[in-house]
Amino acid sequence: MTLRRLKRLLSQLEQDLLADAVRRVDRLRRGEEPWAALLTEHLLERRDWLRADASAQVEIPASYFADARTRRASANLIRNAWQRGQRALSVHFLDQALKRFALSGTDPLARLANEMVDNGLANGWVGIDARLQLIGRLSPAKEGKPVHIVTNGEIVPTLATDADGRFRARLPRAATGSSVDVAANGLPLLGGPVNWPPPIELDGQASLDADDQCVTAWLRVPWLDDRAPRMLVRDDQGAHRAIAGQWHQALKRWHFRLALRQAGLAGEKLSVEVELPDGRALELSGSPLIRRSALQRTLVRAVSKSTAASRSRKLVDPASVRGSSCIVVVLLDARDIDARPCLEALLEQCAGGPRLIVADLGSPDALLIEALEHLAAEHRLELLRFDDAPSHSTAVNRIAARHPAADLVLTDARAVLMPASLERLQEVTRAHPECGTVSMLSNQGSPLAYPLGSSHGFSLARAASLVEIADAGIDHSLAVDSLAPACVLIRRACLDDIGDLDDALFPHAEAALIDLAMQARRRRWRHRLATRTFAYVPDAGQTPANSGGLTAAEQTALTRRHSVPVESLENDTSAALPALRRALDEHQLAASGQSFVLILSLARGGGVDRFVAERCAAIRRQGLSPLLLRAIDDGDTDGADDRDGGVMLWTDHYPAHDLRYHPQWDLEHLGGLLARLPIAHVELQHFLGIPPAIVERCLALPVPFDVYVHDYIWICPRITLMGPQKRYCGEPASTRTCDGCVQTMGSALGPDAPSTGALRRRSQRWLAGARAVFVPNADVAQRLGRYFPSIRLTVRALEPVPARTPAAPRRALPLRVALLGALTRNKGYEVLLRCARHVQRQGLPVEFVLIGSSMDDERLIRTGCVSITGPYADPEVGALMRREQPDLVWLPSVWPETWSYTLSHAIQSGLPIVAYDLGAIGERIRALQCGILLPLNASPRELVSTLMAAASKSPAIDR
Repeated sequence: MTLRRLKRLLSQLEQDLLADAVRRVDRLRRGEEPWAALLTEHLLERRDWLRADASAQVEIPASYFADARTRRASANLIRNAWQRGQRALSVHFLDQALKRFALSGTDPLARLANEMVDNGLANGWVGIDARLQLIGRLSPAKEGKPVHIVTNGEIVPTLATDADGRFRARLPRAATGSSVDVAANGLPLLGGPVNWPPPIELDGQASLDADDQCVTAWLRVPWLDDRAPRMLVRDDQGAHRAIAGQWHQALKRWHFRLALRQAGLAGEKLSVEVELPDGRALELSGSPLIRRSALQRTLVRAVSKSTAASRSRKLVDPASVRGSSCIVVVLLDARDIDARPCLEALLEQCAGGPRLIVADLGSPDALLIEALEHLAAEHRLELLRFDDAPSHSTAVNRIAARHPAADLVLTDARAVLMPASLERLQEVTRAHPECGTVSMLSNQGSPLAYPLGSSHGFSLARAASLVEIADAGIDHSLAVDSLAPACVLIRRACLDDIGDLDDALFPHAEAALIDLAMQARRRRWRHRLATRTFAYVPDAGQTPANSGGLTAAEQTALTRRHSVPVESLENDTSAALPALRRALDEHQLAASGQSFVLILSLARGGGVDRFVAERCAAIRRQGLSPLLLRAIDDGDTDGADDRDGGVMLWTDHYPAHDLRYHPQWDLEHLGGLLARLPIAHVELQHFLGIPPAIVERCLALPVPFDVYVHDYIWICPRITLMGPQKRYCGEPASTRTCDGCVQTMGSALGPDAPSTGALRRRSQRWLAGARAVFVPNADVAQRLGRYFPSIRLTVRALEPVPARTPAAPRRALPLRVALLGALTRNKGYEVLLRCARHVQRQGLPVEFVLIGSSMDDERLIRTGCVSITGPYADPEVGALMRREQPDLVWLPSVWPETWSYTLSHAIQSGLPIVAYDLGAIGERIRALQCGILLPLNASPRELVSTLMAAASKSPAIDR
């Protein structure tokens, strides 16, 4: 998103009335607008929140508190909650805000705290000011009571308060690194206990320009709020310069720029720090900055193909292979990591094999180190202690120098290697002389991770089972583009060819290993992945890799050094990886011990997804596991082509992300997999995007299948029975007319879709083979019954009849009309647009509020009489309806809906409902007698008149 768009949104926000501004920001937040958090902050800083009437009438959602990043924004949100009667919430937010910012006695947050204390909401408050002193105030009822500071359980001498109950004190040195509580006569104060020194969030980024001549940075320190921070730039020769920043109001951050030559900074490595009031200096993200000359100096020289081939021939020499040895290195650093499982697995595999070396770089686990000393005394491992606390990379270099003829295996201290993994790593190097590094599969995040994506639920037992599939036609190793840091073997010849890890530039192991991999590629060494191995890392999704993950500075340095974005390494393009991951997924699926219900459906949200989710829950309650088969790319239901044709399987029983299949070359493979699985029955919920051959294969399984009808894809290639007039077509008697419509408007079934007649004949065959065919209501049964008279259709509602609650009395004009859901063409988008334009031209007192989103929000908003809340989750509908206070609900859907969950929300609201007399909506409204039904050809004038008449049936009251 551009800065120009941000400024346009800010301009719109400033012109909005307060209630409209909240709606605009809420819509942007729900739509995941990149600037939404920043716009929320601007909204919360508006001064009209201070007007009691404005603040009382418009509610600020509590979820906005996370983005209240200034004292004024926080104070406005807290005041809003207080004035709307949410006392407990306002007190809770005030307590959090007092810890979030450096305070003064006169800033908006302190003034609000005084007001709330005076009104008896708290005993008093306490905070820290920018000079790092405790400040606060007692309530009038507590004035004169002693105020104590309690540090580490010890009471510090009593503080004095002035006549208004205010106090100020500098914390004693003994408080450093502790939690400091402040109490009045033993009663706690809001804002306490205080962490000392205060934890300060730092948001920013430093960088060098392309010519290495200028440092630029942006910075924000919310704790300091609008107080200007000072930034320091230091070079590696001892020189430093301080910079004052310029405030960017739209972005709400400080911007800095320093020309290095004019500043007298000439070093090759530059650190960028922010000075804090307590004397601390925090390093900015991206620091240290390394000039390109330093990055390029230690790059190895590239070699030719012939040189690499000659090198590989030497490594094939049997004498060279026999003489190779291997050491396994584990680094224990100052982090509190449970390395026992890792070491236990390595001890077992290193018995009589590779030498195990454990380097203690400051482990806090004294019991573990004591145990390692005993093992070292028994010669089961070598324990190295370094007095100078070297970096990971330096430690590896020193260990490699102690064993100049050995291959190195670097293992993460948390990684548990499956049995025989070390031997299989060495087998790969013996089989592939061109290979410089060998990685193993791991669930730790990397380009070679498995499972790809979230590893929640992936256990050590599952990891152990994966090595069993090596005999199932999978190669023992694969050529890959990168390496995985959990466990990697570095061939000694490759390390000698490249040189030591560059510990000056990359002290952390992960960055150094990536650099080594890139250097190896310059020397034409290859990387391979050993497939019969696995390194299981507990909680790999929540904790970083051995080095703590790549920092911004390391990512920048790697990108500038090798002229390749580090992001490209996160997507290894090796062709064999998807097939390997799919084989592993299939192995887990077959070995899960579960009985499945195979569900064919689409994956695009909406009512079908909601119903499928409810069916999955019901299937689990029956002791079975749902197995979903979905199109990978469904396309657009309203005439868009689905050209991919691929499908994927998914189950929530274990993490699987690569069960992907294409009908042209995977049909037999997929059919064989499904035939081997214990499938109890099949449910065909939807087949949009699923190739017919795959549907046929699923329905041909030797188990019963049920069909659930959600729309008219069974008879209409456009699914929704909408014709060229962009509304219900009336279902022409001739299929030629339907084929002409499809030729003009497009088919949702893709370019190779069958004709209308062929589609209906195929549907007849599929439906006839079903154990049961379920339709959601009588209208659908009657409509489909005309095409398939021999099929027995069972009516089964998608949900119980919702309770209709009494609606609040109607307000005075303007009339507010609510629409619900995602408004597309078939849901009535054009109908709303025409009606809004009619209201605009005639100057009618009608406002439309779309609780949801549309296919083109901006066209609707430009009419001046439509507001849009943005996407919502079902549980939010009630709160949004209460906030918007509509007078009635309008459902302008122009096709014969088969159910409509949005209608259920409208029924629950108790408001009058207006809709077309069409499909399930018309049937349900008529049955409940809860609204007005209109003919499909009603004009905008007739629609708006009906809306106004429907609302007028409730007694009006003044606002």
